[in-house]
Amino acid sequence: MAWDKGFEAALSPKAIAIVGVSSKPRGWGANDIIDCLQGLHFEGRIYPVNPNATEIRGLKVYPNLGSIPEHVDLVIVCVPAPAVPGVLEDCIAAGAKNVHIFTAGFEETGEAEGRELGEKVKEIARRGGLRIIGPNCMGLYVPAARISTLAGSVVESGPVAFISQSGTLAENYNRYAEASGFRFSKVFSFGNAYVLDS
Repeated sequence: MAWDKGFEAALSPKAIAIVGVSSKPRGWGANDIIDCLQGLHFEGRIYPVNPNATEIRGLKVYPNLGSIPEHVDLVIVCVPAPAVPGVLEDCIAAGAKNVHIFTAGFEETGEAEGRELGEKVKEIARRGGLRIIGPNCMGLYVPAARISTLAGSVVESGPVAFISQSGTLAENYNRYAEASGFRFSKVFSFGNAYVLDS
């Protein structure tokens, strides 16, 4: 697809919503992404979203995207796959167009349910004009903006961007580069590439 200038706000966001934080996290997920952002001293606002929590990592938790008091430049979705379509409808209602779907569980599973969910997500994205990264991916690392979903990222920026379908490959290349003294300007993991791809 052609480059959409509206996506540039996701590369230098002033406000990020993270949907799916939990007081009892299991595995890598929303709470860890907050840790990444706080570890890089992200200078914008972080809005955790969960209707059943009040505070996570010292941040006020909001029940839904519509309750956030400002426009968000990037929504990171970390809910179970069956709940993703509902979150995307909330994104449309809130006017949030840039969406990173961290969640897996779509056609990459090889199951009919995953394929059906994927088609539903694509339909919602088309209808709402959403700029989706993923699903099933690590998303963005932009050191100049102090945003990352990759653990252990550094704030020094380099001259080259790295784009990968695979989140594991993106994370491993980034770690190898950092250990070698090389820095990337951006790292993109785009996963199933429903909207944004290489």
